[in-house]
Amino acid sequence: MFQQIIEKVEFFFEQIPPVILFFLVIVIGMYKFWQGCLVTRKENNSIYDMFFFSSLMGLIVGRITYIISNWEEFNQYIWYWLPYEKYGDQTFFFRLLPWRFLRVWDWEINLIVMFVGFVVFATIWTLAVKKWQWSHMYTPIFTTATTMISLSFLLIGLYVDKTEWIMQGVIILVPVLILAIAERVIRDKIIGRKEMRILAITEITLLAIPVGYLVYSYLMMDATMFEKVSIVILLVWFVFGSFVYIAETNKANVTIEKVSSLGTISDSDIDRTIRLSK
Repeated sequence: MFQQIIEKVEFFFEQIPPVILFFLVIVIGMYKFWQGCLVTRKENNSIYDMFFFSSLMGLIVGRITYIISNWEEFNQYIWYWLPYEKYGDQTFFFRLLPWRFLRVWDWEINLIVMFVGFVVFATIWTLAVKKWQWSHMYTPIFTTATTMISLSFLLIGLYVDKTEWIMQGVIILVPVLILAIAERVIRDKIIGRKEMRILAITEITLLAIPVGYLVYSYLMMDATMFEKVSIVILLVWFVFGSFVYIAETNKANVTIEKVSSLGTISDSDIDRTIRLSK
């Protein structure tokens, strides 16, 4: 029964053009990033700008490293000045160089490099461009990138019928879903620094699962130099970013007015008649 459901789902995704799946990941990632930034009360324009430029730079880096790693394949194509060719009644777009370099919608991208590229450029945008507090953007940046790479593995796996990629997507996505539920529960109870620490520790603990899995997977496989470098950058970013996040959380001040600050109320004040204006 379960196998039949999987086969039907795989057949459904096989009928969807890769470009649709590609934009689906981008749209979901943008929504996830916007939702994560709501609690920071940042302007929507700034949020969308940050997501757009970080995604674009991650996409460019992921595509360039893929081209370099597979240059023998790309070198087989001829160069042509038009982005299309026409043979009889058939027209083909972006098949020849240099236009083929732009075919990112076919998933010819180094996913882990794109993922790390998004994280790095979003970090630069946060600290250097906007000069926002790191503790405000740590979780939105990382959960967005993790969501997009997990969906990429999952959807590509369903499209090409590769169980290994499907499982990778699920393993990465599950902690993010659990974190989304945990955040909603904990945020409703935040009244002081203690609850903020609990939230930070919960986020870091759950996000460590996909990081650990990605590091282990790519170090165990026959990864390219770009992928190994990206994994090292990801690990360093996670450790250092988590440390700064906890440090800023410990410094956060939550001020609650004391009852004594209202002053004392005498018996004469209690017995005094209150007149309401008509």
